[in-house]
Formats: sequence, C-alpha cells, structure tokens
Amino acid sequence: MRADLRRPVRLPLSSLDLPQSPCRRILPSPAAGTWDYALTAPPELRFAGPNVFIYGQDRGEWAGTLEGFTEEEFVVVCHPKAGFSFYHGEMTLRDGDGRVGHAP
Repeated sequence: MRADLRRPVRLPLSSLDLPQSPCRRILPSPAAGTWDYALTAPPELRFAGPNVFIYGQDRGEWAGTLEGFTEEEFVVVCHPKAGFSFYHGEMTLRDGDGRVGHAP
C-alpha cells in the first residue's frame, strides 16, 4: 500500500508575519564628501582557471554629507582578457552618534 504524498496543506495566513511598508518615491538629494579606506586584513586569493578572485575587508571613513565609519566586504574578479569586476558585499555604517546602518 502506497501513501498518497499529494495531500493539500492548509496554512493559516493570519500566523504569517508579513511586513507592511508603504511604497513611496524619494527624490535624490545632492551630497558631497570624501571616502578614505584601508584594508583591515590581508586579502584572500582564489584561482579558477585564468581568473583570480580577491576577497577582502576594509574600514572606511566618510566625511561630508554622510559622516561616520564603515566596515565593508568585497570581491574583485580579475579576468585576464576582459579586465576586472568589482562586487560589493555588505557595508555597515556607524555614525558619530552611535547609529548603525547596513547596505547589502
């Protein structure tokens, strides 16, 4: 005797936690400043055929419209015939007032 694995499953929607956020348009505003950064550890190198992957972390200091410090993760892929690609990982911003923000 085979068990029928195609039974319907009912989920009460009231138990799901769905965030409700308004959708609105925010216009860009002018900003200016500087970004200084330095590696916090030696980068990690990985190789895939002729391509080189560089994984790193840095600490940045922002001054100007946006002020504070950031901790960032990144990947640089060097292609021998096509230049390089930069992929920004996660960035954490800490401002002078102790507030923290994240950017994926």
